[in-house]
Amino acid sequence: IQLGGLPAGVTNCEQSGAACIETNDSRNVTAYWFGGAVWAAHTVGCTQGGALAPCVQWYEVGNLDGATTLLQQGFVDNPANPGRQRYFPSLAVDSTGSVVLGYGYSSASEYPGVAYSTISPSGETGPETVLKTGQATYFSTRYGDYASTALDPQDNLTIWHMQEYAKASD
Repeated sequence: IQLGGLPAGVTNCEQSGAACIETNDSRNVTAYWFGGAVWAAHTVGCTQGGALAPCVQWYEVGNLDGATTLLQQGFVDNPANPGRQRYFPSLAVDSTGSVVLGYGYSSASEYPGVAYSTISPSGETGPETVLKTGQATYFSTRYGDYASTALDPQDNLTIWHMQEYAKASD
């Protein structure tokens, strides 16, 4: 769902005339090796505010040479904004073990934009922060799977995130 995606008479994304963001499936779309473990994230279906929505799930997996162990996991959500849908995550880990997790978002009242959350080494998810607000309804069926997050090799602390958003035409 996105602002302007359901014109008059259209009530869901399956109907003709709907312009909804295709969030694809739950394949892992990002992984990052750090300290003998792999951090990863993907889009999954979850329940927010009583409704099904695409959400971002993250996790850290360890003991890769033996019986693989799920060290920690979580979802990015905001109970104060249950209508926001989140998709196409990308993450990186800095030299202190802190994670930046960037992703696309939209809702019935928001154009597709870019947001991020931080994850502490102990797994505490920080507040959701909007990096770039969307500016227009996105009409293409292809969206979001070009996201990338990377650690700056100059200082091993700065994390860069690149992702598309819906820009207004000039």
